[in-house]
Amino acid sequence: MKNRTRKQFTQSRAAEAAARCFYSTQYEFRQLSTAQLQSSQDYQRPVDPKHVKDIVDNFDPLFLDEVIVSYRDGLYYVVDGQNRIAAFKFMNDDRDCMVNCKIFHGLTYEQEATMFYHLDSIKKKLRFCDTIRAKAEAKNDPTIITINQIVGKYGLKWSYLGTGSSNDKVISASKALVSSYEELGPQMFEVVIRILVRTWDGQRESLSAAFIRGMSLFVREYVHEAKEDVFIKKMAGITPAEIKSLARAELSVSNNDLKYARVFLGRYNYRSGVAKLENRLDS
Repeated sequence: MKNRTRKQFTQSRAAEAAARCFYSTQYEFRQLSTAQLQSSQDYQRPVDPKHVKDIVDNFDPLFLDEVIVSYRDGLYYVVDGQNRIAAFKFMNDDRDCMVNCKIFHGLTYEQEATMFYHLDSIKKKLRFCDTIRAKAEAKNDPTIITINQIVGKYGLKWSYLGTGSSNDKVISASKALVSSYEELGPQMFEVVIRILVRTWDGQRESLSAAFIRGMSLFVREYVHEAKEDVFIKKMAGITPAEIKSLARAELSVSNNDLKYARVFLGRYNYRSGVAKLENRLDS
């Protein structure tokens, strides 16, 4: 737990403990028609056709859990069980049918998101991006909240998806963002984001995991020596694609993050009108 304050850790543990209280809220067991159930909340993963097929091929009603539902604002929201619902409908010629439900009353949207995270992480390990998305929707994790505030401050949107985005000013490198924040802390993490945005104005390639991790190494080592305006001036006219090519050509090290950090260092020192930075980027 690098660079996380005791206060942040306490807040996170308190939020998780409070979220678990939803299991003591009022609930009932009842059958509902799939036509009544609202799915595809933002905290959930999409229906997995392979999982649906597995349920159909190995169908045994004795071993299927109830669909977890939250009754909120007059509607029934599926918290856990989208794949089971898809399997039931498939076996019923794609028509709506009755399913067994465990229905919770009085949950907020954020509590539903936290419940989804706990239930799904118990069943199997979530992909990192799914975990981040669920925590973001739950709005109770200080790290995720702060990262969102920082990237939003510089006009960026965090998509949580974990796959490359085709849009500028959208970050989907969730693991790189979180690891950078946890290693550097909020102040230096903001420096990383600010330099990337000021240098390349949120171009898609400049927000990749490799750029974030490489810039994190550079900032961690030289934050008190490098001049931000000098760095941005030195990078003027060189595109993210050219940075990527230079990193690939850096054969002295094998670590990809270190390759990018060394490219940043080399460009900073190139024909420098200020004191050059000593190479302390070890393999």
